[in-house]
Order: sequence, then C-alpha cells, then structure tokens
Amino acid sequence: MAKPTVLLVDDEERALFGLGHVLRADGYRLLFAAGPEEALRVLSAAPVEAVISDQMMPGMSGLELLAIVRDRHPGVARLMLTGCGDAALGEQARRSGVLHGFMQKPCDRREVQATVRAAVELVRELRDTFAAAGDRAGGGRRRNG
Repeated sequence: MAKPTVLLVDDEERALFGLGHVLRADGYRLLFAAGPEEALRVLSAAPVEAVISDQMMPGMSGLELLAIVRDRHPGVARLMLTGCGDAALGEQARRSGVLHGFMQKPCDRREVQATVRAAVELVRELRDTFAAAGDRAGGGRRRNG
C-alpha cells in the first residue's frame, strides 16, 4: 500500500523542515503550509490522509484548525504539536475527538513516526470499516436500469 500524504502546518519554517525530514525518511508524501488559511486551501485542492499542525500560530490556533479539518474532512487523521504547557490541552482535545494524537515539542523521531503511523492506520481502518458496511448495506446487488 502506498504511503499516505501528510500535510504539515507550522508558521516556523525550521519546524516544518525538521518534521518533514523525519517523515520523508519514512516515505511519506509531504505537503507544507505556513499557516492555517494556507492549510485549508491545500486540503481543498489535494487528497490528504493526515494533518500535523502546530498549536501556536497567528490568526488561528492549531486546535481551531484541526476542529475545522474534523468537520470538513472527517477521514483525515489530525495530529497536533504542542509546546511546553500544552500537553493537557492536547490530551483534552484527543479525548473529545478533535485529535487522533498529539506530540510535545521537541519531538523524538521515533515518537513522531509511531504517532503518525498509528493515526494513519486508525483512519484507514475506519474508512475500510465504513466502506465494508456500505457494501453490506447495499447487499452487493447491482441495479439495472
């Protein structure tokens, strides 16, 4: 199965570069956005399986962005990067269903890889489950006419 496309969102270019370096080594196809508005434009134009967003950005927080992603693109894995002191916020958002996971900055390479892999696998499993349920509901019959 092909590696998924991951959208990285951060207003700090260095953070995008570092995270991109880790995920590119795992074979992910990467897209980049320098902020929330750009991320929403990218999501409207390209199929993406996961979004990783920084929490603290001008104009809109990462949590606000990922809540919009949840509503507009429910089949996309949503992950947030948090700075010091944001771990409780990230955990609360994960429990409420806005996030599939969060990572504390600075991130360990293995943590990033495992978190992204788990979130992508989860949304793929959910997508496959819903597709199979739809097939069963349709009875697998072909309509004529």
